[in-house]
Order: sequence, then C-alpha cells, then structure tokens
Amino acid sequence: MLPNKPRGVPRVNDRRVLNDIFWVLRSGAPWRDLPQSFGPYTTCYNRFVRWRRAGVWRIRPMSAGGNSTHAAEATSP
Repeated sequence: MLPNKPRGVPRVNDRRVLNDIFWVLRSGAPWRDLPQSFGPYTTCYNRFVRWRRAGVWRIRPMSAGGNSTHAAEATSP
C-alpha cells in the first residue's frame, strides 16, 4: 500500500491570490513590487497567467438587454 501523504507546498487560497492580483492591476506596479506581506509574487503572477489562458478574465456580452457586443480580456501589466 502506498503512503497517502500530501506532496509539495499546500495550494494558496484563491481569494488571497485574487486580492493580490487586483492590487497589482489597480496599482499598475510590476509583479515583483507586490508587498512581501502578500506572499511570493510568482504565485500571484503564475495563477494570473494560468487563469488568463483558461479564459477566466474574459468578460462575456450580456445576454438580455445589454449593449455589449464583444468580449474583452484583461491584459497583463
């Protein structure tokens, strides 16, 4: 029977990472200037890139009564 031990570093909470990403996007600061109290900037950057590739940041057009006719995507600072 194989041991059932967790491997590697535990995953960082998505809510915390999302707040960190919003801080970078609002401030316009480079990822490496993320305050140390937020944790490693590489975690936030990697999660942002992964979510961007997965289409998480896409804004979908409104289905009923909306004026939006195209999708927009957030860009990396």
